[in-house]
Amino acid sequence: MTDEREIRSESIEKLFLKFVFPATIGLIVAGIQGVIDGFFIGNAVGSQGLAGVTLAFPALIVVVAVGHMIGIGTSSLVALARGRGDLQEAIRLVHNAFPLLLLVGIGLTAFGLAFSDSYLLLLGASGAVFAMANAYLKVLFAGSVFMLLAIALDPLVRNDGKPGFAMICMVVGVLINLVLDYIFVMRMGMGVTGAAIATVIAFSLSGILLSLYFFSRWAGLRLKYRAFCLEPGTIFRIMKVGLPSFAMQFSTSFLLFTNNYMLLKYC
Repeated sequence: MTDEREIRSESIEKLFLKFVFPATIGLIVAGIQGVIDGFFIGNAVGSQGLAGVTLAFPALIVVVAVGHMIGIGTSSLVALARGRGDLQEAIRLVHNAFPLLLLVGIGLTAFGLAFSDSYLLLLGASGAVFAMANAYLKVLFAGSVFMLLAIALDPLVRNDGKPGFAMICMVVGVLINLVLDYIFVMRMGMGVTGAAIATVIAFSLSGILLSLYFFSRWAGLRLKYRAFCLEPGTIFRIMKVGLPSFAMQFSTSFLLFTNNYMLLKYC
């Protein structure tokens, strides 16, 4: 986290710009990942491919919601611990968050691969749209661990006083997605599968960069592999604090799911 002397001495305006501007840019670029896929798929595959991505999007938002729940929950508790001057408690929280992200990511992968067909059938998808949406979903769910790392670690890195680095990691991910979408979808003709692979690679790069930060000498919350743990009480606190963030994201997913269902059923 930013040195206490900086917080006490710097003006509110400078601190505000230091943290809010990179956070805003990071959120904007993260939010256009799906738009990038839609652009290339719409131009290279056509309306059926775009429809498939649209049907898959609510499920993708659920993964984002879980990442926000763990990331916001942990970063909020870390901020409180650092405010009390309890650095060890802050580090312990992050040591719990990492294995939690890995386990939840593996669980989402297993669940998504097993039930993506059922999800699309519930919506009423069929034919080529079903096949494309299913292919897109399965690849994205296969990369759930890396998606969660990228989404959840972003606020933690900002909380550790490196908002600029967090922003760079997200921007790099979007640029990689843009380039790979062009290569996989437009040049190699891989369709929705290529777009999904590009998205997973982009999230993976962002997630790996953000993860490596916490093991570097620049991290205020420097981690050690042997200190990773899963303490039920700590996990419950993280989930409890992060639940409102999850609820906001999930409500968007539910709204999109409902819209897609109504359109397929009655239009």
